[in-house]
Amino acid sequence: MVKINKNNQLEPDKIKIRKGKSGLSEFINHPLPTDDEVEEFEEVMEEEAREDEIDESLSEIYQDEKGNPVDVGKLNIKKKQGLFFWFLKLVFSLAVVGGLGYGAYYYVFLGGSDSTALEFSISGPDKVIAGEEFFYTLDYKNASSASIKNARIEMTYPENFIFLDSLPLANGKNSIWQISEVSARASGSIKIKGKIINEKDTSNVISGKILYTPENFSSEFKKEASKSFSIEDTGVTLDFDYSSAVLVGEENEITVKVKSQEKNFFPQFKLTVDPAENLDIISAAVAGEKPKDNSGLTIEKILPGVWNMGGLKAEEQEFTIKYKLNKKMSDAQDITLRFENSAEDDKTYAFLEKKLNVEVMKSDLNLTLIINGSKNDQAIKFGDKLNYSLSYVNKGETDMKDVVIMAVLDSSFLDRATLSDENKGAEKGNSIIWTKEEIPSLAELKPEQEGVIDFSLSLVPFADKYLNYSANDFQVKSYAQFNIGGGDLSSG
Repeated sequence: MVKINKNNQLEPDKIKIRKGKSGLSEFINHPLPTDDEVEEFEEVMEEEAREDEIDESLSEIYQDEKGNPVDVGKLNIKKKQGLFFWFLKLVFSLAVVGGLGYGAYYYVFLGGSDSTALEFSISGPDKVIAGEEFFYTLDYKNASSASIKNARIEMTYPENFIFLDSLPLANGKNSIWQISEVSARASGSIKIKGKIINEKDTSNVISGKILYTPENFSSEFKKEASKSFSIEDTGVTLDFDYSSAVLVGEENEITVKVKSQEKNFFPQFKLTVDPAENLDIISAAVAGEKPKDNSGLTIEKILPGVWNMGGLKAEEQEFTIKYKLNKKMSDAQDITLRFENSAEDDKTYAFLEKKLNVEVMKSDLNLTLIINGSKNDQAIKFGDKLNYSLSYVNKGETDMKDVVIMAVLDSSFLDRATLSDENKGAEKGNSIIWTKEEIPSLAELKPEQEGVIDFSLSLVPFADKYLNYSANDFQVKSYAQFNIGGGDLSSG
């Protein structure tokens, strides 16, 4: 019989051990355990299971986070937190709560009531037509909970800007607005009506600033803003036709072609040719016959070199300016034409400035007219033959192209039927004109190139009717002149 003591150990003296081989008869003859023995055995097994569970729990307790065993031979002692620690913790917690509370109060009730919480901006179109009316809008907003006192807006306009109106009205010089108060979180705006007259594609900038003093502040603060825009077009199309080389002392022309675009804010404008010491403006006139109903282009002289123009149409029209350079001041010279418009402020603003650069040549085509072998005045008789020799030479530094030479013979006593001219010059009134058609070398005269034109004609015979003429009538006035570029020469 097997017995187990109270320490759950088997008592060896209660077990009989036999040496030798076991037989079937011995196994069968072995007595079965009683119910009490089975119950006692089950209790031992349950106790061992509980001890294993306790050992497993203790093993977990004495392991670190990585599962390694903890050395229980060492003891770490944590100091108990004292009263001073808990006091500091309380103070810190109160500070955090107080800060959060003030932040919430500042955000909800004050809402950024610092001195810089003022918004200021300028808005308007990015592109305009010259002379077109448009608006700028100035917006300001007090984003804080404190009022702003004595605010002042000051604007700086582009040079060619014309102020027309504003809402509200300005306090001074059409550029200053006084605002006595801007309440907390209040906003406002100012609309400025104006126009600008300037050249196409020019960039313009309007700028402004607002000066203000927040409530409970003694210092003045400033915010600035600006807006840029460009001139999309002028509404007027202009084209220029002129000779790039002019001769000193000779009359020249500038032909201006003009037409109105669909959007044109200049029904009338002023044309000015900038004066120069050596520039003589002879005239300006509309090309072609003036319409009877006065509906076409008009040009009216105001001052020398200044004209009022009107009657622009969508169809192209043109006018001509005649001028002369009386001396050479440089090899090249600008002739400046300015197209301007008068504004409501009684000032004029240029919407186009055109510089025509021309090469200036002196009258270096020397002409010498010899009559009967003499350059001087001489006495002649009725019926005498006049032998003319007109010599020319290019004394300039550049080639002369399309030269036109003219001899003017002014007298009532010349017998035109006796004219003899081997070059066959064209007769026009009291003049004889030679071009490259009659003398091919006149197509291009190089420096120092020269030539001679010989021709002759006679005086009429004396008649009794001439006795009634005055002494000043008995003369033959002869002189020569030329032009460059193939233009016509008027007699004189």
